[in-house]
Amino acid sequence: MEVADLSAEPPRPRAPRSPALPGGHGLMVLDKLAGAWGYRARGSGTPGKVVWLEVSRVPDRPPAELL
Repeated sequence: MEVADLSAEPPRPRAPRSPALPGGHGLMVLDKLAGAWGYRARGSGTPGKVVWLEVSRVPDRPPAELL
């Protein structure tokens, strides 16, 4: 998955805060769910960056022994 924005600043974790407050949780969630992630410049004279992540595919249904 990739997400782009117009900021050239690298992604950086923010200080921990209450989960009840909006904003600042994206990299914490990304770090928990992603097998790998990173970022790169958008390139071709387009301002900003692309943050990418890889997640493992979840099976369509649980194995029979878990049902």
